[in-house]
Amino acid sequence: MDDAKAQKSLSRVISKGDFTRMKILGQFNKAFIVARLDNYATLDTEQQRKPKRGALISSDIFVIDQHASDEKYNFETLQAKTVFSTQRMLQPKKLYLTAQEEITVVEHMKMLNKNGFYLDYDPDAPVSHRLRLVTLPVSEKVVFDLQDFEELVFLLSQQTSLPSGSDEGQQDEDNNEGHHHHRHGSGKEKMVRALFASRACRRSVMIGHVLNHSQMKKIVRHMGDINQPWNCPHGRPTMRHLLDLAELEQQERPLLCAYDCGIAYSQSLQSSSS
Repeated sequence: MDDAKAQKSLSRVISKGDFTRMKILGQFNKAFIVARLDNYATLDTEQQRKPKRGALISSDIFVIDQHASDEKYNFETLQAKTVFSTQRMLQPKKLYLTAQEEITVVEHMKMLNKNGFYLDYDPDAPVSHRLRLVTLPVSEKVVFDLQDFEELVFLLSQQTSLPSGSDEGQQDEDNNEGHHHHRHGSGKEKMVRALFASRACRRSVMIGHVLNHSQMKKIVRHMGDINQPWNCPHGRPTMRHLLDLAELEQQERPLLCAYDCGIAYSQSLQSSSS
């Protein structure tokens, strides 16, 4: 592909309304949904109420990551609809953490409390046995559990071990989604975002799942219902443009014409020789 064609491919503009017009072609490698989007010229029809459809301008084929796109829909749905409260556990849960994890939790105790994870700390207990989980964050439709807490501790441990300035990539991603309901400037909101991303990932269609036509159509249509369908919460693109069938047909047409002319010429030679 030359520079001009590459630039044309990259400059394609897809609106969220286009997802409702996409035709599902099938699933590839149990991981990707293949869809087609046809665009037609609109004819001027002043006498008619409905505009007539003109010639086919483009027939774009898109490859959509089934996990990333479903994950982003679930992520934005959680962001929009979840209102947190806290729920006390019937019996506080003893936490058996590594010494480093325990230090990380103690350092971020206030932040964890603000997000609904209240903890009891016993400084006189042995190392790795000083913490108990007392409450969990809940909402009307979502109950977070010990696994969510453990994943947050893991994320906090990674964040603590990274050098300063290493979160620029995350900041760039946050800037791309700056008009969501949750701003990402404070530590609390980043924590909430990590919670939602973790939960959205676990409840989404996974790579390796075989999907029927209705399931694929639902995932693609959902992409038109959210604010930012272009990347998953971790920054991975949800879709790629593969090719334009209309453009490919135009490129192949001269070759087919030449082939047909060659056959006709060959047949004429055979008939004249006979």
